[in-house]
Amino acid sequence: MAGQPEEIDVEELPSQIVREEPPSALRRETARYVLALLLGLTFLGTVVLAFAGAQTSNWANTKELLDVLIPVEAALLGSALTFYFSTRNH
Repeated sequence: MAGQPEEIDVEELPSQIVREEPPSALRRETARYVLALLLGLTFLGTVVLAFAGAQTSNWANTKELLDVLIPVEAALLGSALTFYFSTRNH
């Protein structure tokens, strides 16, 4: 019929027209990944330095610092990973 629009097969379109993700979504995904990686490395670094501090005679100060840093870093890392993986599937 003349009034109905023609159906277009997406597979036949040139590849530069069909995009999987817009560039802004790719940048956002990369930023989320880098943030989660950075927080994870920070947490890992804190744990490694804690083990190094445990070998010294200054354990009381190291333990006091860990009592402050570990919960804060764990909360930040957990929040970042939760946000990263919950929005990744949408």
